Amino acid sequence: MRNGRGLSPSGWDGILEEGETILWQGAPDGAVDFSGIWSLQSLFAVFFTGFSLFWIMLTFSITAQMTDNIGQVFHLAFPLFGVPFLLVGLQLLLGRFWADARRRRNSHYTLTNRAAYIGVRTKGTRSLDRYAIGPNNPITLEEGTLGAIWFARASYSRPRVMVQPGRGVMRGGATNSQARIGFERLANAREVYAMMRKVQIAQANPEGGNVTKNNVKGDGDA
Repeated sequence: MRNGRGLSPSGWDGILEEGETILWQGAPDGAVDFSGIWSLQSLFAVFFTGFSLFWIMLTFSITAQMTDNIGQVFHLAFPLFGVPFLLVGLQLLLGRFWADARRRRNSHYTLTNRAAYIGVRTKGTRSLDRYAIGPNNPITLEEGTLGAIWFARASYSRPRVMVQPGRGVMRGGATNSQARIGFERLANAREVYAMMRKVQIAQANPEGGNVTKNNVKGDGDA
């Protein structure tokens, strides 16, 4: 955090604005979380994975009746065409949970008296996203053993894929979706949420004084 001489903490030079101070830093729990497995995406993944397995087993069974040399090549090679689809199905069904856990294990959260920062380290590179906390920003607390605080949304689009008999796979337009952004799977989510609310109040009433690390501490804070 900036001290009286305007110095920034190590690694934050050129990032914090003048007068911006760090109130809290932490990291999300990095365990694999299957709480979101019951979804339409999982239902599609089960169908996709099951169909891939069916294709592999069916082609393996049919080509097993071919006894000549060419038939043996088909027997070994033709079922392999279903393997990439099987891997995609497993990724959609289960792999995404491991990928999400890996992302969280490489994430770090910072809350200042003006914004929330999410830093992610991936394959030797680091990214830092800043989300300003204004008086009108919706902030949602999601409580639980490991809670979450959602304070932003990101929009993204992906191609719409349609399968039509006799015409194969077709792409038509795009599907727009939104993803919530915030501090995920925190043991002290309620305390961090209280800090954010104080930041919002201070932003709405600038004459009331700045939020500092000392005046955001709750009864349970050290």
